[in-house]
Amino acid sequence: ISDILPDKNGLWVGTEYGLDFYETETNTFTHYRASSTSSNSISSNSITAIFKDSRGTLWVGTTNAGLNAYNPETGIYQVYKYRENDETSLSHNRVLSIQEGKNGDLWVGTANGLNRFELAGKYFTRFMSSKDDPDSIGGNLIYTIYKDHSGGLWVGTNNGLDRYDKQTKKFIHHRH
Repeated sequence: ISDILPDKNGLWVGTEYGLDFYETETNTFTHYRASSTSSNSISSNSITAIFKDSRGTLWVGTTNAGLNAYNPETGIYQVYKYRENDETSLSHNRVLSIQEGKNGDLWVGTANGLNRFELAGKYFTRFMSSKDDPDSIGGNLIYTIYKDHSGGLWVGTNNGLDRYDKQTKKFIHHRH
């Protein structure tokens, strides 16, 4: 089990075998699996992260097939993946963490950078580590993202803890 997300009727559970929903009232599981014969299924059975945003969309990160937006009411999936030579796509198909920003945009941590997903325009802005820019994010492997009570964004990377300052658009590094 890679992630668990409580929901009003039970638990979303991510595993290396797929996405499951455990309904507490009936003590039953519903399984959501990738299908090569259906264009409306989750993109992969190897789940790494689960997050439900303020609008009710369930976001599911995978090991190798990008980010899925699932609407439980309609049963429709939208899949976002890395596309070579497209700077507005996801920076990597291995999604490790997901968090909603203060303004409702989505922050997605991958195996190659931090991404802000602009919901209105349906595009990603990438934040990558650069040795030439001391204000860039500290590392490109993004393990976890946390939004604090004031809406500040904290990012756990392979090179320490960073806080993103939205005013200056710089990362403040906190290292041992």
